[in-house]
Amino acid sequence: TTSHNSRDSTNAMKTNIMDEQETNKRRLRIAKPKRPLSAFNLFYRYKRQKVLQAIADGQDEKEDIAALVEAAPGLEGHPRATEEEYYSKSDVEDLRREKICKDLENNLLPRDTRDRTHRTNQSAMNGAMSFIELGRLMNASWKKCDEFSKKVFNELSEEGRDYYRKRLKEYNAAIKVALAKEDEADDKSTESPKKKKSS
Repeated sequence: TTSHNSRDSTNAMKTNIMDEQETNKRRLRIAKPKRPLSAFNLFYRYKRQKVLQAIADGQDEKEDIAALVEAAPGLEGHPRATEEEYYSKSDVEDLRREKICKDLENNLLPRDTRDRTHRTNQSAMNGAMSFIELGRLMNASWKKCDEFSKKVFNELSEEGRDYYRKRLKEYNAAIKVALAKEDEADDKSTESPKKKKSS
């Protein structure tokens, strides 16, 4: 009896696992939106774009990369003193916000890497700086970042979160409809043999 109960328990467990796997397969057919990027993630993406452009232009020394990452966002290549000599603080902040937002336009969401071949940071950086070195530099620069910069990246991050919530709501609704349709189709397929047998 104990052995029989054990087999029943094992079979029930296998059935539950199979049901869960089938549900997961159904969910995979509809791409779930990735979680939104944080303010730091966006800062990293913004600065990395700047670094890659500098490397493409031949500025691939570590000192050049460090200076670019450590520069106030929106003022890369524009000495703060020169900007403030001609503009008020408010004008400079407006200019910085405009540059940051323009560079990250339509680029606030995580990239879908599921169908993309793996690409290392080392190849993208052309050997100028390792992934670990760049990561440390980015972290240190973010900690030193002025409050205005962090405010702009936080605002952009919130914009990404709003879009994520919208997409997640659409995803959950689509999953619900898809599961209902497939369950209905499964019910019909199991009913068909019975009807044929009775006739």
